[in-house]
Amino acid sequence: MEYKEPTSMGEQIKDIQGFVDGDKLVLKWLWPNGIDSVYIYKSCEDEAVTIDMINNNNARLYTKEEYKEFYGYYERINEVEKITYWIFPCVKENGKLLLINQNGIDNRITLSLGKANIFYSIKEKRRLFKNTKIVKIIVRCDKAIEKEVLCYVIKSGASPINKDDGKRYSFNQDFNVGRNPLPEIEIKTDDSIRIFFQDGKKYGEIYELIRE
Repeated sequence: MEYKEPTSMGEQIKDIQGFVDGDKLVLKWLWPNGIDSVYIYKSCEDEAVTIDMINNNNARLYTKEEYKEFYGYYERINEVEKITYWIFPCVKENGKLLLINQNGIDNRITLSLGKANIFYSIKEKRRLFKNTKIVKIIVRCDKAIEKEVLCYVIKSGASPINKDDGKRYSFNQDFNVGRNPLPEIEIKTDDSIRIFFQDGKKYGEIYELIRE
């Protein structure tokens, strides 16, 4: 598609807002004066996007009339993922629709669409005549996740409250969809163990960690 650089700030998309409503994504934005349609393009969070990549096959034309009718832009969520939405305003010149290039300024938003559940259980078995116990951890996932997402923490005398509250360990295997029994761990009798995200801010946006 052909495009042009904006001639004024009045041609640019502003104030994009996005949120999840049940199984739907909702986008709202401030329309520039004189702009009656936009192209909406979806990319991965870290994908480098330039305006010359946009075409009728990979982006959706959305009109101002549709926006008014539906009070925004709606899209059904089919997967749990993190996506960047780009909104390019269009103008018609000489019978052609031209994209206006905002260079990623104010016309994009990155959203986490839903959360995948990660369930885990911890079972302990004491050993006769020993000051140790055997711990069995089972992780159950809605989708496959990499081993770097989770860690476990062992603390003496009390249950750890975060990933830095005790001695932290990494897992040695990725987690498949469904039930993942892990190798048994032997710890001291007065030790406690819990599972946490390696990076709570990063992974907490896309996963829900639930103890069963």
